[in-house]
Amino acid sequence: MNTPKHPTWLILALLAVSCAVEEAQTTNTPGPGFYRLGKIKPRAAKEITSSSWSIGGETLDRDFGIYANYKKFLGPLGAKAIRLQAGWAKCEQTPGVYDFAWLDEVVNDAVSQGVQPWLEVSYGNKLYPDGGGTGLGLLLIAIFSD
Repeated sequence: MNTPKHPTWLILALLAVSCAVEEAQTTNTPGPGFYRLGKIKPRAAKEITSSSWSIGGETLDRDFGIYANYKKFLGPLGAKAIRLQAGWAKCEQTPGVYDFAWLDEVVNDAVSQGVQPWLEVSYGNKLYPDGGGTGLGLLLIAIFSD
């Protein structure tokens, strides 16, 4: 089966659900043909002791995502963990000089919201010969390069 590169159908479905939820929230009715089963009372990560849910916070290390854009939602979601990539190339931009400030900011904020980060060490660093790459599809190159 060929999966579309940009799943337009998924985006449209999410938009439709979002509009229906917004309408139901503003009118307090679930819409024609539907009836309310109940209400969900969400709890923030700090309000619960455990959860099997985890948030995917990957790609921050390669600037494909911006933590500041979604950090206010992290704790209220109720997930107790966030997966992050430690970002060798972002932490070592000059050989032998390490700067973890960007990662410290994300980790400290997540912990303050009751969300435990777990760090994945992968992807390469172009500073070094055969050090691998940092693009979205370059994980295996960093691991298996000749």
